[in-house]
Amino acid sequence: MFPAVVGSGMLQIATYIDLYFASFIPGAAAGRGYANLLAMAPLGVLSSSLLLPILPRFSRLAAPELRPQLRLEIRKASIVAIALGLPLAAMLVPVAAPIVRVVFERKAFDATAGVLVTGLLQVIRCRLSMQDFDAGQ
Repeated sequence: MFPAVVGSGMLQIATYIDLYFASFIPGAAAGRGYANLLAMAPLGVLSSSLLLPILPRFSRLAAPELRPQLRLEIRKASIVAIALGLPLAAMLVPVAAPIVRVVFERKAFDATAGVLVTGLLQVIRCRLSMQDFDAGQ
């Protein structure tokens, strides 16, 4: 049980570590927060659209005698998530700048802040893709 708890909390732990180191660079912690919001939005939509249909299937396979089949179903779902998540991340990287401009750039959030958040968004999205790939192993 402990490894599952630690594994599920790794994304939050990584976020806190990122924010700690970003706090030494002026504006980077706030930029990291804005970039994280944009990076997590597609992840939330994707995970919800995948989990809602498969959770009942997982529940039916929760009996101890069906655990091998449950593992197989979880592996299949992980492969589908990776197959959808990696192209999504690849598409997000080149369009990060226009997305940041449309969503955030106004008033005090100027073009300089936009450049910072765009770079951070690209790095975060690529890192999340590698975490997704690692989780599927």
